[in-house]
Amino acid sequence: MTAPAIQAPRAFGSITTSELIDVLRTTRSTGLHVDVVLAIDSGPDLLHDFFSLNTGCQYRPILAETPYAKLLSTMPYWVRLEAGCELESYLLASFLDWGFLAITAANGELHCRHWRSLCEVVLPSGAKSFYRFQDSAALRRMIPMYTDQELGWFMGPVARLFIPVSNAEGERQWLDVGNPSLLGRTEQELAENYRLASERPWWEVREEHLADMEQKKRAALIYNLSNVLMGESPYTALMVEKHYGSVESGIKENVDAAMGYGLSEQEHILLFTQICLLWPFGSQNKPEVAQAMHGADKDPFSALKRLYEIIPAQTAP
Repeated sequence: MTAPAIQAPRAFGSITTSELIDVLRTTRSTGLHVDVVLAIDSGPDLLHDFFSLNTGCQYRPILAETPYAKLLSTMPYWVRLEAGCELESYLLASFLDWGFLAITAANGELHCRHWRSLCEVVLPSGAKSFYRFQDSAALRRMIPMYTDQELGWFMGPVARLFIPVSNAEGERQWLDVGNPSLLGRTEQELAENYRLASERPWWEVREEHLADMEQKKRAALIYNLSNVLMGESPYTALMVEKHYGSVESGIKENVDAAMGYGLSEQEHILLFTQICLLWPFGSQNKPEVAQAMHGADKDPFSALKRLYEIIPAQTAP
């Protein structure tokens, strides 16, 4: 897949649950299907509730026949919802980020295989990665960054997506996402003309897709690591606060340095921060640290081991 020209983030409309119910009723009356892609790990009871309420509905484990087939605890499911089924009522009333609804004319096998083809993607670095497309929260951030062509590729044989979201008052609403490829065609023609990618992974994630997610990840890391430091090392936290003005500011300096060296996992960034706090404040950007962290994006453990081993040489009198 070759990325098209970058465009500004798009905006989507939203509808209420009662409006969505009317849409689903009309959809079925025209012969189209209402399917759900379910993030089974979005709530502690969802797996149990899914099998308790999913009486008579077709369903398929999406990761089957993929390199991620053994990820049973995070397995997304494709489900074809029948009119009046208990599972649909349950999902419409739930405030979990449980996935999304999809309107399509495609048969169940084709629709499921489309999402299956998206479970692994190519990152800007060239590395392959598992793609949690079933995550409502991540999808709400990434879809606005897609170009029309990318959105059409992502949706495949799906004419319309409804993604759960909450408004400013905390009320459940639904992001209404139409497939740009549908223009000038019927839902049936969209499904009939759809072709699965011949090679996998075929979806390439652009830097623009990740930008907003990286900022949210960074903010979460700073918050989490600040709490860890204050809880486990209150004296060090006090010294950090005295030097930087706040614990969060000091942690931010180290998180930014760690991510700049290519660390991405929270446990690696935490370890980097803990090691750097054994040095004078501000040492995270020293040339010696940069040298030790060379190649950290490919082998974080070896880089952190090198960083730890040079501490005595830097702190000895």
